[in-house]
Parts: sequence; structure tokens; C-alpha cells
Amino acid sequence: MNEDQKGELYALLEYPWDSSLGQPGLWETVNAHRKDIFTEHKLWMDLKENQIKQFTQCTDFEVKKPWLLHGKWVK
Repeated sequence: MNEDQKGELYALLEYPWDSSLGQPGLWETVNAHRKDIFTEHKLWMDLKENQIKQFTQCTDFEVKKPWLLHGKWVK
């Protein structure tokens, strides 16, 4: 996790695999780091399209409309 600022402080979680919702211990580790290191931060996670579908079915997360931070859209 890295610190980023987009108007507010965020802890940017980079997890490129599709197993983020089912990976044992992942969210416990993320939450422990947020409590110990990133105490003032909201969690930010970039998701791939198939991950967005998984997260929108989970009520523990708020998935906002995607937007492009840097780079370019590829068709």
C-alpha cells in the first residue's frame, strides 16, 4: 500500500490478481496496515473490469464510477 492524495488522503492498494475477495487473510492485513500506518486515509483500489463486477456484488465496498488518473484508454 502506498500513500496518494486526490483531494483526500488515500492508501492505494495494488493487488493485480483476481482473487482479492477470496484471498485468505488479505483484508485482515489491509485493515491492520490502515489502522497502524494509514490512520487518516481512505482505501483506494484500482480494479479491472471483472473485479468491478465482483466488488459491486459485495455490500462491504462502495464502488464509484471509474475514471482515468493517468495514461490513456485502450480500445
